[in-house]
Amino acid sequence: MNPEFVLVAGDATVADAIAAVRASRAPAGELHTVYVSGVAERLAGTVAVAGLLRSPETALLSSLVRTDVPAVSTGTDIPEIACVMSDYDLLSLPVVEQQARMVGVIGLDDLVERMLPEDWRRRHRAAHE
Repeated sequence: MNPEFVLVAGDATVADAIAAVRASRAPAGELHTVYVSGVAERLAGTVAVAGLLRSPETALLSSLVRTDVPAVSTGTDIPEIACVMSDYDLLSLPVVEQQARMVGVIGLDDLVERMLPEDWRRRHRAAHE
């Protein structure tokens, strides 16, 4: 699970969300989704970064949010995570704790790493080892 993700309130504008993406410390390859919070900072849904870029800067995230996004809890096992990500064709899956407060994201790369047997894994090595 990666604790670095972009979470923006639903009443924020597209410009606010883009600014949050720019300010994020999350790896660039994982910044394909902005998570949207609702009441009491509960996960309310997602907006694709591409959707943000195609929308007017003054539009509210609440008008763009996809609310039917699944989430898993911190105790969810790997096979269940794999099933959810496969069923919904997700590149990343939000992880929530009590009261649907978001605490992290599981990326497809994290899932594959956890599912592969140790002896099947290859590690990228520096060119000058």
